[in-house]
Amino acid sequence: MGKVLLTRDNRNVCLTQAGISFVPYAERMLRLFEESKVTLSEELENYIILSGPGSVWHYYYLQHILSFRRDHTKVAIKFLSYIDSSYMIRDLLLDGIVQIAIKYDPAGTS
Repeated sequence: MGKVLLTRDNRNVCLTQAGISFVPYAERMLRLFEESKVTLSEELENYIILSGPGSVWHYYYLQHILSFRRDHTKVAIKFLSYIDSSYMIRDLLLDGIVQIAIKYDPAGTS
């Protein structure tokens, strides 16, 4: 990294300003590591990656997704939710990163 992330004295270890800035990235790396263990688990035969605005999943599709998961216990499901849904979701689908992408466009906003 080229930056000091921690300072230490005889009793304490503290984050530097660079360390504080790095924390969200470290947390994201840990989440990705945990997700990779699930995706590569021998108990699972396949996985589906879904993308779309979080509100759409929760209000419109959550019950169907939970039902699918109960019926297909060997399929992992991962959700990606992004702020800029018009750009990111389309590109994730076109790049093959997600298998299902939903763009929510309320009537009259396109």
